Parts: sequence; C-alpha cells; structure tokens
Amino acid sequence: MSGNNGFAFSQPVTNSKTMLLQQSKTGGNMLNSLQQSKSSGNILHTLQPVSSGLMQQPAPRVHFARTTSASTAGENNVRSGHKTTLSGLKRSKSLTAADAIAIHTDLGPFPFDVTTDMEQALRDPNEMSARSLMQLVKHVVDRATDNRHYAEPAAKLCINIIEKEKKETFLESLLNTCQQWYQERGKILRNTPGKYPTFMAFLNEMYCQLKRSQLQLKTHYDGVPPQLLLLTLLSKCCLDCLKPSEVQSLSETECLFFVLTSIGRDLEQELPKALEQVIASVRDMFLASTTSPQIRKTLLQLIELRASRWQLPASAVMYYYPGAR
Repeated sequence: MSGNNGFAFSQPVTNSKTMLLQQSKTGGNMLNSLQQSKSSGNILHTLQPVSSGLMQQPAPRVHFARTTSASTAGENNVRSGHKTTLSGLKRSKSLTAADAIAIHTDLGPFPFDVTTDMEQALRDPNEMSARSLMQLVKHVVDRATDNRHYAEPAAKLCINIIEKEKKETFLESLLNTCQQWYQERGKILRNTPGKYPTFMAFLNEMYCQLKRSQLQLKTHYDGVPPQLLLLTLLSKCCLDCLKPSEVQSLSETECLFFVLTSIGRDLEQELPKALEQVIASVRDMFLASTTSPQIRKTLLQLIELRASRWQLPASAVMYYYPGAR
C-alpha cells in the first residue's frame, strides 16, 4: 500500500513478508489508543510544523535566559528566533475555576498538604516558594506516570499553572524533572511494567499543550524553547522502544504508534535525522524474525502512515479500522 509513497527498505523482503505487507490488519485496540487524548493528533488530521535546527546531543539543564529574543510557541507557527519582549507570559485561554477543579478531581486524591499546594498554584503560583513549586512538580509527574489516563489532566494542570507564574519556576522544574527521569529511566521507569509508556504519554500531552498554548516563555537553553526539548525527549523515547536489546512490549509499541501519530509531522520538520533513525529502527524490528505478529502489524501501519506523509487515505483507514465511520 505504501510502496509508491517514498519509503524503501534497505534490504529485500522475503515472499512471506511481502504477503504480510499486503494482508496485515492492525487490531482495533489501536483505534482506542488514538482516541484517548483530546490534545493529540490522529491519522486523519495533519499537525502543524514546528521550527528546525535542534542539535541532537545530551540536553543540558534548563535555565532562565532573560534576553530580548525568545521563541513563540504557536500551534500554527513555531519559529525559533522570533523577536519578543520581556513581557513574560502571553496568556492563552485560562481554565475556569470549574475546569481546574475537574482537572484536580481527574488526577485522583492527594495528601492534604499536596492538595493545598495544588489549589494555591492554580490560584496564584507567584505566592508560593520555589521549593513548594518544585515539590508539587514531583507529585504531579509521579501521578501522571501512574496511569495513562492521568497524562492529559496532569498536562492541563501544568499548563494552567505555567500560564499564571511570572518567574517560570514551575516550568523550569517540570522540564528538569522530565529530563532527569529520562536520564535515569532504567531505575525510575523501566523497573515498573507499563510506566515507560505512561511517561511517554505525559511527555506527548505536555508537548501538545505547550505547542498550542501560545505562551511567550523566557525559559530556554541555548535558544531552544521548552516544547522542542520535549520533542527531543519524545524522539529518544521512541528509539528506546525499538532497541533490539529491550524486551518487545506490545503496549510500548502501541504507545510508540500513538506518539508518532501525534508528533510525526513535527519530527519530520524539526528533527528529520531523529525521525529517520526512528523509521529505520521500525523497519529493522518489522523485518526481525523474533518480532511477534501483533507488534509487526502495528509497525507495518506505522510504516504506511509515514509513507503517506502522516495522513492515511480514507481507503487505508477503512482497511485498518473496518469499524470506523
């Protein structure tokens, strides 16, 4: 289906794998994964491109850069190097009090002191100490990675706080925590089944929320805005899911598909080399004899999705999801 759309294998495919390319059908559970998040894209909708030029190297810790040049992260137009002022945050549509309470409820119960800090942060984070905000970040990220369903409300809560703060302490702590967790993923994330996909889901939600928030943020490192840091972490997570040394996990493969469906077009524009590495690893795992049929089906659909420029034609959607209308 995707042979004429620009994706070529680096080695011949056997007859059995050729038949699989023609006959494979991805299970319906993938459609459910795509529909879980309101903030993410899907195979029927394109994503707006983001800027180019991020170097692939270990990410340094985030720090405040109070200069007159910052990047405006708009959903339709993200460009590094736009000239802005030090006016702080340009607020997007803030959540109402009812929305904030709903988000709080969606994250489940917290200890009394954490609940108090969370409510204060939702009202005015500028009245809180840096230590309290940093502790709150830890509690939110912990909860966000407990269950995939917490990813979206946790990201919305974070954005609501980030919109209100002036010194961006919460944002800086959040980005540093995400980097630290990734760097220590073997100890923090990999030892608990299912925790790595939930971490990826949270990163994806945070990336989408930051991208569409249209905030003018001072927190940068080397001129790189926060959403690009998250995009880099997501690309590295995708590669981790495809490492031959890792035990193949259907849940991680499905999360990989879900994330790339959301950010694939942005990766192609912003980090083309990273995307090529991911797709090459997808191809290698697809061709590996040890790959299970279920995982191979998911990888095949991902190959076709990329070959069709992240927007499957209607016929392909009906082929993979015959129950879709």
